[in-house]
Amino acid sequence: MPQQFPVDIPVLVRLVRRVFPEARFVSVEAASGGRLVVVYRARVDNATFYLRLAEAPGDDLTTDAEILGRLRNLGVSVPVVVAAEAPRPAPGH
Repeated sequence: MPQQFPVDIPVLVRLVRRVFPEARFVSVEAASGGRLVVVYRARVDNATFYLRLAEAPGDDLTTDAEILGRLRNLGVSVPVVVAAEAPRPAPGH
């Protein structure tokens, strides 16, 4: 089973604000138990979004986001990906 790593909610709020810089209100809370997939609920003004985190530091979810986009383009009902980014390399690597 994947190991869940600790997440600081204020850090996630800052991350969501980077994606929605014009938002007046942003909150983030756990949306899942985090046993298989780590998901957080982000409330941005009057909208709700879901934030999926990688299961381990350094995991790259951009391929998952690309696959969801391709499926959506084929007419499959999947979530819209608002933003995805590859992990940044650690300093000195």
